[in-house]
Amino acid sequence: MTYRHGYFYAIDRSNGKFIYGKPISVVNWSKLDSNGRPIVDPAKVPTRTTKAMDVCPGLNGAKEWSPMAMNPKTGIVYLPLREVCVTDLQSYSRKPPRANPIGA
Repeated sequence: MTYRHGYFYAIDRSNGKFIYGKPISVVNWSKLDSNGRPIVDPAKVPTRTTKAMDVCPGLNGAKEWSPMAMNPKTGIVYLPLREVCVTDLQSYSRKPPRANPIGA
């Protein structure tokens, strides 16, 4: 199974346990722990005051919308992928609205 966040997972279908996870494109926003859960790099998360630079994969993800396929004879998985990063990811900081925006 694969997700748009850039990892391909193998899960044991008899018990749902994580077997392995591998990057399917450039992934620099996280690493996987021993259970396959992403450990997020805080430098790749924008805040109200800081930008996140060069985040991979980009906002559209690594996997395309088209479904993946597998050849059971060869065991090869075919994934429609894209290698696109975001160079400048920023969270907009908006000032809270004033209590009375029309008057003093």
